[in-house]
Parts: sequence; structure tokens; C-alpha cells
Amino acid sequence: MTKVGSFDFGGILIRAIDVMGTTAVVGCRNGSIYQLDMSSGSKKTIMESHSDGEVWGLTVIDNDTVLTSGDDNQLKAWSVSKRECISRGIVSKE
Repeated sequence: MTKVGSFDFGGILIRAIDVMGTTAVVGCRNGSIYQLDMSSGSKKTIMESHSDGEVWGLTVIDNDTVLTSGDDNQLKAWSVSKRECISRGIVSKE
């Protein structure tokens, strides 16, 4: 096996990878899935979740925003129209 390069995922463990040409789809332990352009190193989050356990709460903020909380000690705001997480915070550091 020959190493062709390395890409930084900020210490997040990679669980699965599929490569076609210079594009890779990378599934990580934190529940996120990235599309990676291996020629430039740029990556785009194409799916994000609460990484540990289950979602505990969900509320509709307005016509385009939903707020969730989960076992991973995070609050996440999601844009319905963009289909992505637009903000996040930690509930408690304890």
C-alpha cells in the first residue's frame, strides 16, 4: 500500500471512506459525513448529526430554523432550507 497523501479532520476518527477518482466520501465517528476533494484538500460537510446517543429535544424556532439537543451535550440550530447545521453550543462542560 502506498501513501498518497493525508487530510486533516481535526482529530475526528474516520469510520468509513469511499473513493471515486479524486473525490472521497468520508464517514466519521462523530456522525458527520464529508465530501473531500483529494486534489485540493477541501472538504464539505454533507451530513451532520448529534454524535453520541440520541436526540433528546427538538423545537421549531421559526419557518426555517429547528433547534435540537442530544446525548452529546450539544445544542444545534439547523436551517431547513439549507439542510445544514448553522450554529452549535455546549450545554455543560461537566
